[in-house]
Amino acid sequence: MDRQSGYRERSEKGGATGAQGWKGKLKGKGKSKGDWRKGQVAPLNLPTAKWPELCAAASYCYALKDPHFEVLSPACHCRWFKHDPCALKLTNLRFEALKEMQRLSGGFEVTVGLLASLGATEPGAVLRWAKSLEPHQGELLGALLVLKSAELHLGARSSAEAEEMCRRCEALTAKSSEVLELMGRQKLEEILGQTFGVIKGLWSFFELWERLLPSKVLCPLSDTGAIFCTRFFLVDLATAAWSPYEIDECYPLFIKSNQVYMGQLPRGFARETTDGMRQGHQLEAAWVLNSHLEEEKILMSFQLPCGQHVIYAAAPDAIDPRKCTERIGSEPLEREEDFLKAGYEAGPPFSYPTDAKKQCRIWRSQRASAVDVPLDAYVEIKKTTHLNGLNGSYKLLKYWLQAALVKAGAVCVAFADDTGGRVPHRDLHNASH
Repeated sequence: MDRQSGYRERSEKGGATGAQGWKGKLKGKGKSKGDWRKGQVAPLNLPTAKWPELCAAASYCYALKDPHFEVLSPACHCRWFKHDPCALKLTNLRFEALKEMQRLSGGFEVTVGLLASLGATEPGAVLRWAKSLEPHQGELLGALLVLKSAELHLGARSSAEAEEMCRRCEALTAKSSEVLELMGRQKLEEILGQTFGVIKGLWSFFELWERLLPSKVLCPLSDTGAIFCTRFFLVDLATAAWSPYEIDECYPLFIKSNQVYMGQLPRGFARETTDGMRQGHQLEAAWVLNSHLEEEKILMSFQLPCGQHVIYAAAPDAIDPRKCTERIGSEPLEREEDFLKAGYEAGPPFSYPTDAKKQCRIWRSQRASAVDVPLDAYVEIKKTTHLNGLNGSYKLLKYWLQAALVKAGAVCVAFADDTGGRVPHRDLHNASH
């Protein structure tokens, strides 16, 4: 690992005082792809080490993020997997398909459907703001959202139809300078970045995790040590040796005492976002009820053979209602009176680590379990072009590992062509881990 001052500044800002900042690199050289025919599944020689005992320690969700964080624990379950065959049919995922939603002005109405098609990761704030705008301001905001999505997702603007659609958006923004000034250019830039999760660097909310973890999990960490990280880091690390292509990933981290905290690099620094990512969000909108809400988080832990604990958060895509005895909290909770009516009680507020102006409150419920949904009821949703050859086997390994790390019951995979065209329902694939 290479020490680098730039990473140290970011990590110290995101973590506790006195923490050391480092840049960690994950490298792996994959095996040759070989001459694998279409439809053939390539073998992977996997180790047979004992699988660790996974513990689901807590669950939570963000009910609100603006102006302050309101966190519900256990999580309020709102994202439900749809079993209606009509809902599971894949529609056109191409970016230019959005032109059917474009208004005569060149703008777009800001709706849940539009934001899902654009690949928005945090649509809540922009949806609330759009409701307060005049119709012409809302259409202008929609045009800016389309242009931002085209900028962030490589390949989205590659067709002539998509280029024409974006030019109409640009023409609207060019003649709306006075309206933009009235709406506030700085506010617009901030909300566009927030909507698409554009980050200067991200540290998972580790302080929140430590407040949510039960004492039986938290207390031993001071003696054994612990690694706090994201689930995708564990998946990348565990599968690197079987990658069919070169891997060169960077993760910022800081160390305090015997605790290691893994962060995430700014978007676009270590990896680019392709249009396939946007299509994945659009797929979720077709398959998941309340897909515009952020996934609930499951705090998981396990112990390494050396005694050190690993703490990570998993965010499954949906819940299968057929595996639940009751649909707890099926409707979104958005106001304090809703929290109280659902049986949550507020704890004392505390400051957000990287923004002193932000406060966070944890609302706890007296439900019997911190994770009150069977883990095998969770479903992961994926979209890909194929699962052939060594590349396909590598994808399947990552899909399985991501699901296994939260004990999810199924991975549902949709196949689409390279451009995101329509896919017949018979091509949907359900693979239990």
